[in-house]
Amino acid sequence: MVLVSARGMAQNHNEVSVYISGPFQSLRTDAGSGGAYHARNGGSLGIGYGYAFSENWSVLLHAEVQFYSSAISYGQFSDAYETTDIEGDTFEFRYTFSGYKEKQKAYFVEIPLMLQYTSPGVNTRFYAAAGVGIGFSVDATYSADYSKLSTSGYYSQWDAELQAPKFMGFGNFGKGSVASRDLELKNTYMLKLETGIKQVLNDKNALYLGVYLNYGLNDLSEDKSATASVLTYQTDNPSEFDINTLLYSGNTRSDSKLRAVGFGLKLRYGFSW
Repeated sequence: MVLVSARGMAQNHNEVSVYISGPFQSLRTDAGSGGAYHARNGGSLGIGYGYAFSENWSVLLHAEVQFYSSAISYGQFSDAYETTDIEGDTFEFRYTFSGYKEKQKAYFVEIPLMLQYTSPGVNTRFYAAAGVGIGFSVDATYSADYSKLSTSGYYSQWDAELQAPKFMGFGNFGKGSVASRDLELKNTYMLKLETGIKQVLNDKNALYLGVYLNYGLNDLSEDKSATASVLTYQTDNPSEFDINTLLYSGNTRSDSKLRAVGFGLKLRYGFSW
């Protein structure tokens, strides 16, 4: 943030910068029993202002768009629960998914406030920054695909398990997918660390190349108390199933926190005066 020319010109106190970062940014959690968590890539774009209150120290206020993604997969999982059919008879709805994979994506608008130290030097300088940020969830979705879905209904009053007909929601439905659906997430509070090299180009311009870590401090999960199953039997339309996210469903959710975590490389261009 501090820029001093080779000729000893006066220190520049203000800097506006733009930057990109990535690529390792995921919604981190543990999968439920029998599942596997998969980290996926993301990144960020940002703009910021810095004020140097001494030769080596400056305060940074940024605004950035952060993208995080992740996935959870199951070779197979099942569930069963009591519900009623279209005729009002009570039964136990049973289902099994095979080859199931859900992908989650989330965008946050984040406002970080950081303190930066820049080492003495002329053209090449070391810098390190630390601070906190708040990220506002602006868009989050999940989608899924699976290789097989099998369902049945067990009627204890007749000691009978029905595996058909499909219009009643019973049978082998083969492979399928879930189109993108809204995922409810809380805002995130972040710990932010960054370090690297500042390359002074001239008395007003500089490039920063560094590594960074963004670590979510809070649980993003909107409702950990939900008990609904992944697959919801709809009495009024039995052959059209409602498929919920693995993150919040009673039979697949984990007790671990859901956090936004990012690390990787950061490239920043700064203009100072």
